Amino acid sequence: GSSAAKVVTGSLGGLLRVYHPRQKEFRAEDLLLEQRLDQPIIQLSVGNFLTSNDRLALAVLHPRKLAVYELHAQSSLGQYHNLAKAYEHPLDRNSFNMAHGRFGAASQGRGAESIAVQSIDGTITVLDGESVAYSRMLADFLIPGPWIYLSRADAFYTFSSSFEVCCFKLSTLTLAQSDAQGEAGE
Repeated sequence: GSSAAKVVTGSLGGLLRVYHPRQKEFRAEDLLLEQRLDQPIIQLSVGNFLTSNDRLALAVLHPRKLAVYELHAQSSLGQYHNLAKAYEHPLDRNSFNMAHGRFGAASQGRGAESIAVQSIDGTITVLDGESVAYSRMLADFLIPGPWIYLSRADAFYTFSSSFEVCCFKLSTLTLAQSDAQGEAGE
C-alpha cells in the first residue's frame, strides 16, 4: 500500500526515484516513480512539512531552491505514483544541506516540521511551512559541514573552521541580527 516503507533516491542529474522493495533481489515493479526534476538534487528528507495535513511529504533540496512534494498512489494497488508539488522556496544563496524538525515551541506539540537550509557561505535559512522565518549567518564559518537538529537540546550542531563541534541554540539563532554582519553562536 501507499503507507508501506519506501526508498527514495535523487541524483545530481536531477533524477528522482521512489522504490518499494518487496524482496532481496530488485524487480522492475519495485520502482514506483521515476521523474526528472529541473535541477540537481542535493539532499532529500521525509517529514511532516505540510500545514494542511499530517501526511509525510518529501523535501527536495536543489542548489537554489527547496521544493516540497506529496507522493500520491494512482491506483488501488498503489503500483503507480506521481509527485504533486505542495510548495517551493527560492533560495538567495547556494545551498549545501538541510536539517528538519519541530523547532522551538513547535517541538512541544504537533504540527508541521520546519526546515533549516545551510548555504555554502554559512547562512542558515529557516523555512516554516510555506514562508521563510529568518536567515542568519553562522559565527566563525569557513566551510559547510554536517548540519543536524537535536530536538532534546532545541539546537543545531555542526563544526567550526577549526574542526570543533559547535552548538547553535535555536533561541540564539532566532534573536541574532538578521543582516549579513550578524553572527549567531554559542
